[in-house]
Amino acid sequence: MNRRIYLVVLLWLLLVGMSFARNLANIHNNHRTIALKTARSFLEQIVLTRTWNATHGGVYVAATEANPPNPYLKDKKRDIVIDGQVHLTMINPAYMTRQISELATREKGVRFHITSLQPVRPKNLANAREEAALKSFQSGEKESSGFFSENDEEFFFFMAPLITEASCLKCHAEQGYREGDIRGGISVEMPFPASPSIWVLLLGHLVIGLAGAVLIATFGAKLKRHQDSLELLVVERTKDLKASEERSKLILKSAGDGIFGVNDNGQLNFVNPAALKMLGFAEEELMGRAIHPIIHHSRQDGSHYPEEECPMRASFSTGTAHRVEDEVLWSKDGRPLPVGYSSMPLIQDGRVTGAVITFHDISVRKLAQEAALKAKETAEANSRAKTFFIANMSHELRTPMNAIIGMSQLALNTDLDPKQRNYLEKIESSAHALMGIVTSLLDFSKLESGSLETKVVPFNINSLLDSLTKTMAPKVRGKGLDFNLEVDPGLPDHLMGDPQRLSQVLSNLTDNAVKFTEKGRIVVSAHLEERLGDKVRVRLSVRDTGIGIPPEEQGRLFQAFTQGDVSSTRKYGGTGVGLTISKRLVELMGGEIRVASQVGVGSEFIFTVQLGAGEAVLGDTAGLDQGERTPSKRKDPASSTPAVTRVPATPRELATSLEQLLPHLKLRRPKTSKAALENMNRLAWPAELSTEMAELNKLIKKYKFKDALPLVESLLEKLKG
Repeated sequence: MNRRIYLVVLLWLLLVGMSFARNLANIHNNHRTIALKTARSFLEQIVLTRTWNATHGGVYVAATEANPPNPYLKDKKRDIVIDGQVHLTMINPAYMTRQISELATREKGVRFHITSLQPVRPKNLANAREEAALKSFQSGEKESSGFFSENDEEFFFFMAPLITEASCLKCHAEQGYREGDIRGGISVEMPFPASPSIWVLLLGHLVIGLAGAVLIATFGAKLKRHQDSLELLVVERTKDLKASEERSKLILKSAGDGIFGVNDNGQLNFVNPAALKMLGFAEEELMGRAIHPIIHHSRQDGSHYPEEECPMRASFSTGTAHRVEDEVLWSKDGRPLPVGYSSMPLIQDGRVTGAVITFHDISVRKLAQEAALKAKETAEANSRAKTFFIANMSHELRTPMNAIIGMSQLALNTDLDPKQRNYLEKIESSAHALMGIVTSLLDFSKLESGSLETKVVPFNINSLLDSLTKTMAPKVRGKGLDFNLEVDPGLPDHLMGDPQRLSQVLSNLTDNAVKFTEKGRIVVSAHLEERLGDKVRVRLSVRDTGIGIPPEEQGRLFQAFTQGDVSSTRKYGGTGVGLTISKRLVELMGGEIRVASQVGVGSEFIFTVQLGAGEAVLGDTAGLDQGERTPSKRKDPASSTPAVTRVPATPRELATSLEQLLPHLKLRRPKTSKAALENMNRLAWPAELSTEMAELNKLIKKYKFKDALPLVESLLEKLKG
């Protein structure tokens, strides 16, 4: 790493040195270019001036001490006198060049010099630089230039040849000049500062070179440290990876389930010892080979298993996961091994690279399932035998029991003394009780075997309830209890269903209520819960003021051969299957049953059934005034005189009726407000709200809607609270 840093530093310094050399050369070239352009510009001005002068054949100026006549000009018209007083002398191109050169030297320090190898004027004799330039012109060079020092001052020398033109022959034809000849040249020597000091440039490049070298060295040191830490990290990661691989191998070796992997061609690339042990293969017998033809070639029945239908193949070919609970793999000795397996695809960089299959032996489970199935079949056979036995025994018992009941009734119609009548009545009562037990056991047997079915026939709900009243009359009257029926006026009279089974449930619940109630009353109610097209859901309940049921025993009520308290069987009798039968019958009629009870207060059994609407229109209330429509309430079953009561309602239903009244009060509509109030008055309101309801009736009848609004809102809060 250090050697690399040193090489980079040396390369950097070399680049800086090359940059210095290039910049230095560029500075010198630029300096010379500027000087050359400046000198050419001066020379071009001189040449243009000479050309202008020659074109006009010379220029006359006043002869003065500064401009004396040119002694080298052999021309008769060199000097002329105007008006006998003004003396003019001709200035030819050469003389003009000397005049301009002297002026430029004085003013700008620039020297112009006309020279040739054979000058006419001695002062035009060429110096060494000019002589070398003139000789180069004869060799074909177009110009000559360069820097030179004089008296510690830098000058730039430039010289171009003087080419003879037609205008020059006027003065120099006698000297043998010809047009186009090179007879000399004009040189320009001008002061020009030397190029900038190379020390500044050198210092700048040294600073850049050293700074870069320091940065490279610093960065290299950091890079070295980072590389060292990475190498250390790689070593640690390699150790961790190796340890992880060892753990993975240990896990694979220790796993009780068989595990093997395949590539995307279905060839096995790893397998654990458990898989080899279960299948009976050695690792070298499977590695690198297509696995399906070896262990998964046939189904459980021995038929061929096409590889394209294999879930394992789907995992490594389409990338889908599969779980199979019951299949076989084939061991080395050709035995089928019942297994359950899962096949998961291996996906790397979005591409399926293979699959992992995990399987376990389910032989023990299959044996257990077969044993359970056999036990189930045996239990079902025993159940059928029991059902047949109970049904047969029930039939055998019902025949003599019917005879006993019939003979008892015939005997009771004869003249008997009180003691004999008492005996016969007890015989009849016990026979009826025994017949009820036999019937319950027969129904329970039918329910257990699934042979009990319900039928759908038209019936009248009021007739069914009246029949229940007459059936319960002797028992209710014998215990001195009140018996009430409550029927929702919105419930259709004519329904479609199984009246026999519905009556059986109501009779069973009512009989239990009478049995466990010593004083108070029993209420049987029927309400329309929901309309479902041409069907209705009816809610029926039996409420008593009996002994009640403890909460811990309510959950066991609907289990067969169970009563709330063991002592109840001894005191009140019963088989414990009545509620079970009732629950099954309710479920057969599309409903459910539940109980609400409090010890010492009473119980209420509530159930729903789904019935069809009969030939009467849903909600038919014919025969009653709409303002007086109320459910019937029958007191003593021995009496047939109905008593009018209001429809029971839940707090939610009461709140809904108040909410329907509110908009009419806010809009102060007397007629619709009274109509809404009448609908409310048909409902049975709690006693604690009777005072507020009476006040509300009074306010609405007196059209005091503003005062009625707060009262309605107060009632709503109480009901919703």
